Amino acid sequence: IEAFDWKHGVFLASQLKSESTAAAEFTGKQIMHDPFAMRPFVGYNFGHYIQHWLDFEKDPNNKLPKIFHVNWFRLDENNK
Repeated sequence: IEAFDWKHGVFLASQLKSESTAAAEFTGKQIMHDPFAMRPFVGYNFGHYIQHWLDFEKDPNNKLPKIFHVNWFRLDENNK
């Protein structure tokens, strides 16, 4: 899915869910809310983290990339 604009891309990233990994504080195959797929690594308030990303749009000199939401781990009916 291609984001409509920068704000929409930040929104998409903030809504990610992922399976827990060894880096996370949880074990087992749990699907968890994982904004930006960074939950185990962000050491401060996620609201501030998201605002940091939104603020990139305020500087007209920033050449913001397109943002895409992809599922690199998608499986078919045969788990392949």
